[in-house]
Amino acid sequence: MKLQHVLCLCACIVSAGLARADQPINGSTLATMQGTIDFCARMYPDTATSLEQFAKLLVKGFTEEELEKVRMSDEYTATYAQVDKDLRKTHSDAAKEACHGMLGRRP
Repeated sequence: MKLQHVLCLCACIVSAGLARADQPINGSTLATMQGTIDFCARMYPDTATSLEQFAKLLVKGFTEEELEKVRMSDEYTATYAQVDKDLRKTHSDAAKEACHGMLGRRP
């Protein structure tokens, strides 16, 4: 249950950070969002399509060039690796509940 709260909080923070399209996108914010979505899609393929749509909504307003530049940054790479490492340590039942919970679903 704690993991679900953490992931939901991350999603809220990331959403708020990305919602400001008038500001440059932050590598840490994008990596946290993408790392979480990639983890969930990899672990629970039934969520992949919905998570991809969610991710597209979060980066709406940024060009592919802007996103690619951020993805090539050291900040993005380091944060993405840390998010992936941390999420791999989670208990599978808690991770499944949290990943489905991001989409408003029950596992």
